[in-house]
Amino acid sequence: MKRILLLFLCVISFNAIHAEISWKLSNDGTLTISGTDMPDYSGSYYVPWYSKRATIKNVIIENGVTSIGNYAFRDCFNLTSVTIPESVTSIGNYAFYSCSSLTAISIPNSATSIGSLAFYKCSNLISITIPNSLTSIGENAFSKTKWDENQPDGLVYAGSFLLKYKGTIPANAKVEIKDGTKGIADYAFFGRSSLTSISIPNSVTSIGNYAFQKCSGLTTVSIPNSVTSIGNYAFQKCSGLTSVSIPNSVTSIGEHAFSECSYLTSATIGKSVKRINSYTFYNCSNLTSVTMGNSVTQIGMYAFSGCIGLTSITLSESVTSIGDYAFYGCSDLVSINIPNSVTVIGKYAFCDCSDLVSINIPNSVTSIGKYAFAYTPLSSVFIPESVNSIGEGAFRYCTNLKSVNIPNSMTKIEYQTFDGCWNLISVNLGNSVTNIGDWAFNYCNELPSITIPKSVKNIGSYALSCSRLTSITCEAIVPPVCASNSFQKFNIPLFVPANSINAYKAASVWRDFTNIQAIPDNLNLADAVVAMINAIGKVEYTDACKDKIDEANNAYNALTADQKVFVTNLDVLTNAQQTYDNLKAAADKLAADKAKADPVIAKINAIGKVEYTDACKNKIDDASKAYEALTDDQKALVRNLDVLTTAQQTYDNLKTAAEKLAADKAKADPVITKINAIGKVEYTDACKDKIDDANNAYNDLTADQKALVSNLDVLTTAKQTYDNLKTAAEKLAADKAKAEPVIAKINAIGKVEYTDACKNKIDEANNAYNALTADQKALVSNLDVLTTAQQTYESLKAAAEKLAADKVAFDKYKSEQKDIIEALIKEDDSDAVKDIIKKAISDIDALGYEEAISLDDNKEKLNTFVTSVNETVEKQRAEDQKTTRIEELELAEKANIFDLNGRKITNSMLKSGLYIRNGKKIVVK
Repeated sequence: MKRILLLFLCVISFNAIHAEISWKLSNDGTLTISGTDMPDYSGSYYVPWYSKRATIKNVIIENGVTSIGNYAFRDCFNLTSVTIPESVTSIGNYAFYSCSSLTAISIPNSATSIGSLAFYKCSNLISITIPNSLTSIGENAFSKTKWDENQPDGLVYAGSFLLKYKGTIPANAKVEIKDGTKGIADYAFFGRSSLTSISIPNSVTSIGNYAFQKCSGLTTVSIPNSVTSIGNYAFQKCSGLTSVSIPNSVTSIGEHAFSECSYLTSATIGKSVKRINSYTFYNCSNLTSVTMGNSVTQIGMYAFSGCIGLTSITLSESVTSIGDYAFYGCSDLVSINIPNSVTVIGKYAFCDCSDLVSINIPNSVTSIGKYAFAYTPLSSVFIPESVNSIGEGAFRYCTNLKSVNIPNSMTKIEYQTFDGCWNLISVNLGNSVTNIGDWAFNYCNELPSITIPKSVKNIGSYALSCSRLTSITCEAIVPPVCASNSFQKFNIPLFVPANSINAYKAASVWRDFTNIQAIPDNLNLADAVVAMINAIGKVEYTDACKDKIDEANNAYNALTADQKVFVTNLDVLTNAQQTYDNLKAAADKLAADKAKADPVIAKINAIGKVEYTDACKNKIDDASKAYEALTDDQKALVRNLDVLTTAQQTYDNLKTAAEKLAADKAKADPVITKINAIGKVEYTDACKDKIDDANNAYNDLTADQKALVSNLDVLTTAKQTYDNLKTAAEKLAADKAKAEPVIAKINAIGKVEYTDACKNKIDEANNAYNALTADQKALVSNLDVLTTAQQTYESLKAAAEKLAADKVAFDKYKSEQKDIIEALIKEDDSDAVKDIIKKAISDIDALGYEEAISLDDNKEKLNTFVTSVNETVEKQRAEDQKTTRIEELELAEKANIFDLNGRKITNSMLKSGLYIRNGKKIVVK
């Protein structure tokens, strides 16, 4: 099977075109890529050669290719060499992730960026040529490589880029980055709380994302004038940082760059920064002073939110927008000068600034976001004519606000705009306001009076629920539509146009006022008609609009000819009448068309959930035929045509998908069968062939077909299990090759004796065993022999050493006993006694140590001998004391007898008595 696969690979090559590149995989495993830009594959499975990754050994990227896409060579675990041309400027995220056979890589000088995890888990990558051209290196780009592992503790550089600080930073450490470094990578000092001081050279141009995040011990940082960018979260939660100065070279500051630096008191922002990004100084609770350059055009959302110590700030003249929540909760902020360049004030921008007493809104501002100044102690506010939009609740509970002017550019007072401004005493509404929203002036209880301009048509719930109003003037000819609870008091004067008194008395809500009077400057009848015409507003096909037109017509027709001359907007009335008539005609036609369109709409709605069934297809076809039978105008009324179109498309897609699924399933099912046929995984060629056969079949599938292989995990597990078994078997063989010589050395020890030769064998075997790994030691099956031999030798050694010591002790004891026996000799002892003692001493000298018995037994044996000598001597001495008769003496003996005075006695002189013979006393009778 393996030979067939190899032959297959040798005779074919793979070619493909993807985006702006072309590629070819030759039979020797070389992948050649040409073209321009490699696409962002956004995941391994979208890489066109991913299914062939196991066969890729070499990659050649031809000159002209400018980028290596994300995931491009991920998991090419047999890849050993890569050629990258000088045209490449970027290497994407995960580009060479887990290329475990890659040992060396040379990145050209043209490259400026390397993405996150680009070479992550290239476990054998030890040689990396990194150019100085890089301007950015992503997170963990070189982690889990031998190159990374071999870097000594301290600052780790990649080309001219500071990659990270490896190892533990000593307490209160000051770190100095070497000159020539161009950038500080993402996460370089992340979480290093022991870092107290950092020296950044003038060569550094970029500080990466999270570079110093959570460096809580860092108290100062000097950013050199070479830096152009500071990444997201770069200094977030550096709680020991007290001040920061961003030089003029910096053009961008990332989100959260200095957020939650709780002890930061001052910040200076250079002249090149164009945007204070979102959350830049968020929750810097001790920040009191901010100075920014004139290039800042945007204050991002939450940029200074939570800076409760900030008392004032000067915005540059170039700022055009203040983001949502930008200064939210800056409770100590007293004043702020908004420059004439600002056009947008975002929602909640200054909300809950509890000390903000004054604000200047310049003529450039066009919109104020909802709740922008809510819950602030503003005492006055001037809204310029440029403002055309004020969000709901914008000045809610500005309890110190006393006066407000709504410009003519405003058409609506939104919900809760001035709700709770209970010290408001003066309100001037512009002549364009048509709608006063719900709760607009609710609880403005100090407001004494208000004039509602003639443009107002609607007044919402609680809009003017002001308990201390003393009068209301409404200039509208037609009483505005009011909610039942728009007003709180009805017993105060209501001033209205003279000709509209009855209208007000008849109008809902207005009629509840008990004192309705004419506006002191009574309008003439013509003015009233003009007002009625203007009140028509946008012409719609409604009874209300018809009533307005009829009322204006009737009022106009009731005028005299002279009065009609002063109705300057008659054309408005004429156009309104014509427009209404046109709308009526269109509405009548619409009704007829609708009667035709509605059944079609019903047929479309009846389709319901689209499924790949004949019943669903019949519903779609029925609705489609009914739709095609309509006129164009009727078709335009089929508001759910998209449902029909989507249903048709969905059905077609389902049909295509079902047909494709069937075809894909026909391809996937045999692969599932092959995978199931693998069975129990064993380290055999037969099992390997099954795995390879299933794997190759799987890799030949399309991505959709692969998705149908429901037991892919079985194949994956089988491959992993086989690889594990193979690795284990190869390791076992290697371990066995190491263990068997040790087994032989142990067996060679043989019978254990207390000899140097035996000791050498034991030591040699023991040293060989100790040199093994734990797994190799486990294979030494006769370890007990070695252990026993060691113990036996040690026992023999101990016994031999004890025997030698016992012999020395015994020899000493013999000497002591010899001295005792020698001491037995007396002056008058006979020769016989002396001979006995002499012999006993000789016997003791000749007495050897009996190894079969103990030292004490040997001593006891000697003691017995000494005792017997004593007894023998005593017996001899007793014998020597016996009487000797003269006649029994030998002649020679007689010749050697002396008396006690030493005088020699002759035979004739010998008689009974005591004599000396041979130096001993004898008795003669």
